[in-house]
Amino acid sequence: MEQEKEPRVKILVCCHKPGKWLSDDVYMPIHCGKAISNVDLGIQGDDTGDNISAKNPYYCELTAIYWAWKNLQDIDYIGLCHYRRYFAFGYKGVREMLTVGDLENASCLQMDESVLSKCDIVLAKPYTLPYNMYTWYSVCHHSDDIKILRKVIYDRYPDYIESFEKVMCGNVFSAYNMFLMKKSVYDGYCEWLFGLLDAFNKKLKIENYNDYQKRVIAFAAERLLPVYFYSNKYVKQNRAIYFIKDQGAINPTKGSAVKCVVRRCIDNASYLFNRNRHLGGFYNYE
Repeated sequence: MEQEKEPRVKILVCCHKPGKWLSDDVYMPIHCGKAISNVDLGIQGDDTGDNISAKNPYYCELTAIYWAWKNLQDIDYIGLCHYRRYFAFGYKGVREMLTVGDLENASCLQMDESVLSKCDIVLAKPYTLPYNMYTWYSVCHHSDDIKILRKVIYDRYPDYIESFEKVMCGNVFSAYNMFLMKKSVYDGYCEWLFGLLDAFNKKLKIENYNDYQKRVIAFAAERLLPVYFYSNKYVKQNRAIYFIKDQGAINPTKGSAVKCVVRRCIDNASYLFNRNRHLGGFYNYE
């Protein structure tokens, strides 16, 4: 009897400056924004073949996602992480910190193939917010952006508006555009995502934004990632994230596991008390 082949998996490791990162048969470092970079990292760039590398100031890691969609072939599963953030495949607790030196022997980062048979997509373990996602976005970014995004979804993909509103009115957030999913699912997601983001981008005036807020396209994609999978009823798993502190990552889980649980309970209570605040503008934007 012919032995079943192991799935072919590639997890992109987004990089943009010199450093250390995982690189093996599974993890594939990719230089994001290479078309406009003045350094050569000696790794695959997102500027070959069909690409949007020059849009990196606005699209961030999405330029790597686009490159893989258009140019990476003969794989069964595809994922994305960052040079300073990795999925903790062998760990299911709170987020933890690693050092660059840990990368060489980090068994906790090795992909568990059993994960792939249990779900359609793996996302980052979500943050719990003390208020709804729309309010949180409005605090950190330009509130009109998310209103414009809702209008674009309503006009172009009305079947997705219910899931978008559910995400934005909720208080959980899987950050960083990190995922692991079937390549067939990925292709459909990218077709939907980049068409939507292109329409969204045309309605913005990004030239008026500062350097941080110019990342608006990537910020929008973080909110859209769960929307696509909720709408299509794909099976999802969440995995904790390891942060590489030598690479500038900040530990978001200060304190013990008990304190994290208490904080999550407090945040959920605050959200329930304030769940409908500020949502008038979100729904009534024209």
